[in-house]
Amino acid sequence: MLGSSEGGARGCPYWIVACNTDETHSAEQIFSSLKHAVLGSRNALCDEACLLDIPHLKFGTFDDLIRSVDILQKQDAYVESVIRRIERQAVEIDPDCELKVVWQRHSLTVDQYIRRFQWDDAKFPRLRAIPENLDALVQSVTKTDDEVRAKVAVWQEVRQQMANSASGKKTGPATYFQRDLIDVLSPDTVRDDDFLVTEHLTTAVVVVPRGQEREWEQSYESLDAFVVPRSSRKFNVAEDADGNALWRVILFTSHLQAFRQAAQAKKFVVRDFHYSPQAYKETVLARSRVEAEKTKQETFLSRVCFAAFSDIFVAWMHLKVMRTFCEAVLRFGVPPEYAAFVLRPVSEAKEKKLRHELDKLFSPKGGFGNSYFSGKDDPGSDDEDFYPYIWLALQPFGSHRASA
Repeated sequence: MLGSSEGGARGCPYWIVACNTDETHSAEQIFSSLKHAVLGSRNALCDEACLLDIPHLKFGTFDDLIRSVDILQKQDAYVESVIRRIERQAVEIDPDCELKVVWQRHSLTVDQYIRRFQWDDAKFPRLRAIPENLDALVQSVTKTDDEVRAKVAVWQEVRQQMANSASGKKTGPATYFQRDLIDVLSPDTVRDDDFLVTEHLTTAVVVVPRGQEREWEQSYESLDAFVVPRSSRKFNVAEDADGNALWRVILFTSHLQAFRQAAQAKKFVVRDFHYSPQAYKETVLARSRVEAEKTKQETFLSRVCFAAFSDIFVAWMHLKVMRTFCEAVLRFGVPPEYAAFVLRPVSEAKEKKLRHELDKLFSPKGGFGNSYFSGKDDPGSDDEDFYPYIWLALQPFGSHRASA
């Protein structure tokens, strides 16, 4: 395989490399020498190397070609940004997802697709000018991106509904001062006589801070003259994360606000809570609906991201091939006679050595280079990235993916 991309992990980027050919040096001969240079030793520089089949595309004049190179470079960055966003979304839903490419009804890893790459004449006819193919490609990517964004918006809305429901608050604030008590004081934990509500009486739920329960028991009756004596009771529920406890007290409804203020002065907090088994059942039912909808939307969005990644990666690979073709024609001339390859460096540590081997192979002295190449030591050259071959990088997965 080419690197560790089988499981969708980020590793060294693929290298797309192209050099000129002639009557004495065919693509197969150059490929044989290339494999010997990068794969032939025990300390191989690449996991594997493969030929990349690039068709002759329609480009018009050289001015058209130069413009195409500039536009292709910009659109390359755009397509990469889209595929990165879709990948992040897929990983957010399922960190263990494996993004693949569906090609000719086969599900392929990115590695397999790159090694088997064939130009899709149905989508991008080679007899159609490169700018037209690029426009069609970018429009397709943008449309797919818009569709994914729309599905993400629906999913986020459902997530927000869940966060606003009792289901969301169930795992929200850990203390009883803020937490929704409907999941705490439920029919499973409340006794039949815990709550008393009549025409004139009500039951107040009070949060008693840690270490103040004795003070509460000694003082609650004095907080208001209309508190029912000996009506305080601790609920049969666990204390919260900070050790605060829930108590109840019965008092006249008309004096609830006065009692609340008096309790607050002693750091006892009266919560606005009305116990209702029916309300609890309705909340549980609403929660189950929201959870089911969230699961449904996540499953759907995951499939959408999977399909979008596949479609956009196919488009991206075709864009890379267009770039390679245009740059090869500009550098090597017409008629287009060149060979293209895909390499995958074993590691970043070996990239410098790989560059050295490619420089030797594709420089004029190496036998497969053009005489125009003068190297980085040329005092008239300030281009630090100039190589005696065409070079493009292709990194299928983003940095948030763990390396295999």
